[in-house]
Formats: sequence, structure tokens, C-alpha cells
Amino acid sequence: MPGVVRIVTGAEIAMVVKPYVGVLTHLAGMRSPPQYPLAVDVRAGRASRWVAVVAQTRAEAEDAAEAVEVDYEELPAALDAERALDPSEPVIHKEFDSNLCFTRTVDTGNVDAR
Repeated sequence: MPGVVRIVTGAEIAMVVKPYVGVLTHLAGMRSPPQYPLAVDVRAGRASRWVAVVAQTRAEAEDAAEAVEVDYEELPAALDAERALDPSEPVIHKEFDSNLCFTRTVDTGNVDAR
């Protein structure tokens, strides 16, 4: 398209950037999948993007982005947080064996003694 300099896919970006892996030091054992600026294999929500378009002008980039066509294969979803922990539910991130992000036990001592 006129003005387009480059269209970059998530797979191309993944070859040159390190993914962000969100973990919190106060939640030992927290699991987070690698997160790239663009979706690589699976788009996990409407906010995920497949490509980035570089063009001479913003309008040209927006026009080119609108022309991008992607064939999607709909995957099963886990929509309820508690039900998503059931082993029969689909695992959202293929890197993990379950949808559990972390566990945390809060123990303030013998509550009945207070």
C-alpha cells in the first residue's frame, strides 16, 4: 500500500526482543507466560495485536493496518476464574499445566485464641 515501509509480525518481533515475564517478589512461585509486544501464536484477548505497520504517515499506517486479514481459529476459553482452576477446563497458556497463577497462605496465628 502507498507509504508503507514495513509490516512486522509478532513472530518477527519475538526474534529480536526479550519477552516480559511478570512476576512479583512477594508472591513466590507466581507464574507468568512470556509476553511480547505483539501476539506470536495465540491472541489472548481483543487488546492483543498481530502486526505493527510502519508507514510514511499515520493515516497510511492506519489504512494498511485495517487491510490486514488474519484467519483465526477459535480456541476454548476459560471465562470463570474459579471454574478455570478445574483440571477439565482449557489451559490458557500452553507453557503451564494449569491456569493457577500463584497460591498464597495468610496465617496470622491462632485466631480462636484472640
